[in-house]
Amino acid sequence: MGEFKTKIKCQSCEGTGLYVGMAEGNGVAVVCYKCNGTGCQNYSFVYEPFVKRKIRKDIKRVFKKSCGYGHGSEDGVTPEGKKIKFSEGGVSYEEWLKGEKPKPVKDLYCPYLWTSQSMQDSDHSKYKMYKEHCNKHLNWGSITNCPMYNKKEKCWEIYGEDTE
Repeated sequence: MGEFKTKIKCQSCEGTGLYVGMAEGNGVAVVCYKCNGTGCQNYSFVYEPFVKRKIRKDIKRVFKKSCGYGHGSEDGVTPEGKKIKFSEGGVSYEEWLKGEKPKPVKDLYCPYLWTSQSMQDSDHSKYKMYKEHCNKHLNWGSITNCPMYNKKEKCWEIYGEDTE
């Protein structure tokens, strides 16, 4: 365990050493009781130094982000009967620990959601359609009104997986 100690500006008197409240008026102050007039307070906290990342025994799969959807460690099926292949997105926990980057769940979200809209800031020519098409269907961070939303595989063909 480690301990960090420092002096901080007194939170009660804002570093003046004097307190003015309801009873102190007309140019009157009292000595701050929290800092005893010094304007500062001793502050310390105890911490555990970081040595290495801890291992979790309860994790099977790691995803970069949720894009607003629930994720599972096993493949799933939507109420409409569409299969969501979580096994093809993300990475296993072991792969993540070795430094592999999680892949998108292409059945679940489109490149727009995967990139958190970052494609709109790119000047790359392959994102021209994105700027012209996808931005029209943006609604509070969601793009489910897009006519291509149920044809996400076509968008993934255009944008590829190099969309970080």
